[in-house]
Amino acid sequence: MAQNLKIKTILWDSSYSTAETVEMMMTYSKSLVRETDVATYMKEKGYVHNGAHFDGNKRTVWTKGKSVLTVKAARDWKEHNGPNNGFMRVFMHNVLTKLHEHNPIYGWDDSLVDALFDGEALYLINKPYSEQWRCADVERTTPRHWTIPQLHYLGLYAADIANKAQNMAIVEGQPDFAVPVDLDATWRGSPTTGSAFLKTLPMEIRIQKMEGNYAHIK
Repeated sequence: MAQNLKIKTILWDSSYSTAETVEMMMTYSKSLVRETDVATYMKEKGYVHNGAHFDGNKRTVWTKGKSVLTVKAARDWKEHNGPNNGFMRVFMHNVLTKLHEHNPIYGWDDSLVDALFDGEALYLINKPYSEQWRCADVERTTPRHWTIPQLHYLGLYAADIANKAQNMAIVEGQPDFAVPVDLDATWRGSPTTGSAFLKTLPMEIRIQKMEGNYAHIK
């Protein structure tokens, strides 16, 4: 954190409200994205759109030989203060990458390859992933034992682990266990009691949220 003061402020400085923190997160994330369009980006990388779609037509599929990338347009950042925000994915990818570079046993590959921004839509470019990890040994494949402590240390509440796949997936080319791939919630329920940024919550709610993240681990 000492080497990443902007991230430290976003995650740990409790003098900022949820709305102010989200704004800082977005400003930081916009400095990381590429200002180009999808077609230009893919042409430069040697990928072509094969006409297919992925994840219920939410994503377009681009291929280069056997290599596959998917693209999703995320406009949810335009909602007033969330609760979903595609720039949160960009931010978390950057944080997790830095964490992994600091120590290889921390952080994880969340499937994000790049992000493009044209002023209206944020385009998230991902490697393919599978959400069918729960078909296998759940206790072996669930990442909660080691990812949630990392998120809590960073000051983040894992708000989206309630659905069947728990917004986790097995990323192509990575070890055969799931990791969080959809950390885009800035809050759930309300910013006051459900902020993803633990620093903004009263202590008793903060403890309750963190305990809840472990509730379904056997």
